[in-house]
Formats: sequence, C-alpha cells, structure tokens
Amino acid sequence: MLSELKHNFSIIGLTETKFNTSKEQICNTCIPVYVFVSQSSLSNAGGTGFFISEKLSFNTRCDLSEAIADFESLWIKIHSNLQHNLVGVVIYRHPHSSLDSFLNYLTRCLEKINRENKYCVLKGDFNINLLNVDSHLATDEFLDTLTQYYYNSHILQPTRIAHHSATLIDNIFFNSTEHHTISGNVIYELTDYLPNFMIINKFNYLPKNS
Repeated sequence: MLSELKHNFSIIGLTETKFNTSKEQICNTCIPVYVFVSQSSLSNAGGTGFFISEKLSFNTRCDLSEAIADFESLWIKIHSNLQHNLVGVVIYRHPHSSLDSFLNYLTRCLEKINRENKYCVLKGDFNINLLNVDSHLATDEFLDTLTQYYYNSHILQPTRIAHHSATLIDNIFFNSTEHHTISGNVIYELTDYLPNFMIINKFNYLPKNS
C-alpha cells in the first residue's frame, strides 16, 4: 500500500496488532526506513504499534503508555530542532470495555499534555461510533472529553463499511489550530477498516498580523 501511495508518511499508527505479553511474536515487522515500537496486549486481541521514520528522533512516553484489560495505548514524543516537539499516541479500546475507565485515563493523559503545552496527535480505534453524536451518551462524553482540551476530529467519513452498516470508530484528533492539515480515509482493501491519514504543515510563513 505504501509503495502504491508513493507518500513517505513520517509516522504510521497501528491497532489490533495482536501482539500480547504471553506468547512469542511470529510476524515480521520490518518495513524499510521505519523503526517499529509496540505496546502488547494482555489478551489475544488488541495491541498497538508505531512505524516511525528512521529520520526522526523520538522516545517512548512510558509515563503515559498503558496496557490493561480495557485498552492499550502507546505514546511517543517526536523531537524537533526547528519546531515544537510533537506527542503522538495510538490507542485501541476493546469493544464493550468500561468507558468510564477509559475516559478517566484519557482525561489524566490529556491534562498532563495540556500542562506541558505540547502539540499532540491522538489516533486509534476507539470503538465509539462518532456517527452517533447527539444521540448516544457515551459518544457525547468521549467528544466532550476531547474538546475540553481543544482536540478536533479530522476523520469525518465512515471508516468501517459493511453491506448494511457504516461506522466511524477510527479517528485522528489534533489539538492545534496553528497548522494546515489534510486528512481523510484511504480507499484500500488492506483490512476491513479503511486506513486514515493526516498530513500536517506548520503555518511558518504567515505575516504576524494574519
């Protein structure tokens, strides 16, 4: 897929890697020019990971990353000499898991990132259908938590489409209005979910009075 798209994504987030802590990993995770890091699941499902360009300097935020029965999360910090450091996170929330537990955890993490005054890209499979906004309490609580810390949703179309249904449970959220972004879904039959993407450009050259 990457070779066909002909675009060198800096960071690629994965969910449902099915890497877990109780068995040896059997798949090859090598993609040229990328470094792979992952957060294993406690079960046979779930798991998260990042492919990160070899050109980037980064470290894992162990203070925020977590794996429990309800979800897995992996946080990284990308270092930059020219701009602000960028925090990236990929999350997989297991279906039917405790929403209260997840939102409490998410609030703690977002509060910490907010105190650090960091740009943050939050991505993953949250198993919360954003097409149910204003009609489903759990969806509203999830979005309220994010908007409280100025995170905007960048994926607006369904990411999982079946014969008789369509859901928007995968998303990318970003807490900046100082960047120009292009985002959407890639129509590619890689899995039963559409891959989604966001390309970020800093508004470096705007006049100060704009």
